[in-house]
Amino acid sequence: MARIYANENYVHAGIIVCTEDSDFQALAARIHEAISIKGGDLEGQLIRVNRPNIHQTSKG
Repeated sequence: MARIYANENYVHAGIIVCTEDSDFQALAARIHEAISIKGGDLEGQLIRVNRPNIHQTSKG
């Protein structure tokens, strides 16, 4: 996997990577939950927020 930056001592405010989701309210809620789990301190953290994989099957 390629590194975003070469210097391992680089400090950033935090990076959040999300899968595409047109339900912006649900995406915002998942981002909020991920930040809350980390206690709000994202410095140096990479947070991944994935859209849930929902498969609906109909039985009839």
